[in-house]
Amino acid sequence: MIRLLTAVFVAALSVSLSCVPASAQGTSTSLCLWSVSSQSGQISCVPVSSTNPLPVNASVTASATIAAFAPAGNNNAIAVTTTSARTALTGASSGATTLVQNSGANDVFVAFGDGTVVATTGSTRVPAGGLVAFNIGTATNIAYITASSTSTISVSTGTGLPALAVAGAGGSGGSVTQGTTPWVDNISQFGGSNVVTGTGLSGLGIPRVTVSSDSSMTANPGTTTSAGTAWSSGTAGGTTQALMSSGGWAALLVQLNQTSTISAGAVTFQGSYDGANWTAIPNAQILNPNTMALANAPGGVYTLVASTNQPFLILTQGYQQVRLNLSTPITGSGTVTPQIALLPYNPTVAALLNPTAISQTTDGTTNAVSAHGAVNVTMNDCSGTIGTGGTAQNAISAQTTLHGFTIANVDSSAGSGENLWISFTGTATASTNGSYPLIPPASTTQGGGSFTTPLGMGTSHAVSIVGATTGHKFSCTWW
Repeated sequence: MIRLLTAVFVAALSVSLSCVPASAQGTSTSLCLWSVSSQSGQISCVPVSSTNPLPVNASVTASATIAAFAPAGNNNAIAVTTTSARTALTGASSGATTLVQNSGANDVFVAFGDGTVVATTGSTRVPAGGLVAFNIGTATNIAYITASSTSTISVSTGTGLPALAVAGAGGSGGSVTQGTTPWVDNISQFGGSNVVTGTGLSGLGIPRVTVSSDSSMTANPGTTTSAGTAWSSGTAGGTTQALMSSGGWAALLVQLNQTSTISAGAVTFQGSYDGANWTAIPNAQILNPNTMALANAPGGVYTLVASTNQPFLILTQGYQQVRLNLSTPITGSGTVTPQIALLPYNPTVAALLNPTAISQTTDGTTNAVSAHGAVNVTMNDCSGTIGTGGTAQNAISAQTTLHGFTIANVDSSAGSGENLWISFTGTATASTNGSYPLIPPASTTQGGGSFTTPLGMGTSHAVSIVGATTGHKFSCTWW
């Protein structure tokens, strides 16, 4: 019995690999699988079917190449209205891809078909500012319509797979409510806690900034003070020392402590934006910290004064470094030592926001306003005439105590009425940049052109004047 079953099993196994039962000539054949009954041992051939599939053990490798979009034709700048219209697709072919770009501010609805196709607002939507790709099948025409107003579409038809970048521009948009999907974050909280607000110069509701313990930014940087190097007669001219070695400070206070005796010597305040190129700091950025008036440092230069502790407020205005240069060597036994305080704020802002001598305590009363400037200063006459026509001369000599001046052309007869020209920074020259005209008076009873210095303007230069005619008169007063 064992030999019989073994023989049957081997025979069935060999035959089942390719079992096509013989049939009479002219009849069809079918592929079947041999089956052995577990009860009777009978061998039968069962045809392959969907319920008796042929077992297959195989490994399959497949690859595909996707071609980029290759346009075959374009239909550009098609106007779309609320009435359906159609356009024949340039470059259309069976199974082609069509790109539809909506460059307008309203949604467009499109449909594809033959020369009778009609679009409705139920057709496929191309959003405002959107780009949509379609497989048009056998279509040869595109129909289009808007639900309201107008729009513009451009159509490109070709083959391959396009890479689409859709940007929503225009359209009516929508709205969401905070706390609901998709806007679930509470923007009035930080880390689950309500944002802390405070008061300040810019008004209520300023969020406070939290600075982490490992941050390089200091929450309250405060003022940094230091003492500089003392200079004496043994210090060479041109020697420099840093007052501010790195940027980020809005201003710095510098006090020059000067001992006796000093008969000569001067220092120049210099600034740099790159640490390599230095320039003298303009006098407008060097103030007296007590009065907020310009300090006596024209062109950034301060002449040393023995037994004087002279303070300066320097506005950095973006300088990354500030230094002191011994521009004129010291003569005498005295020394000068800078004391430095770096400020994280600009003190002039507080002065502007909190003006002095203005009372707002009583409504309807006249408030007193004080302006900084020299008062009760002696007036000095500097009037004169042109000594030599065409040759510049000084109406006012160069001086460091000049607070202001006024000068006018008062001669209506000289040269049959001619301009005078003045310069505050160099030699006056007629009709030249840097010189300013003073027009002549129309008659002896009318005033001519004049100039008066504004409050706070001073000059360490002479005031130069020139006229074409010798003897041309001008009036001038300085204080």
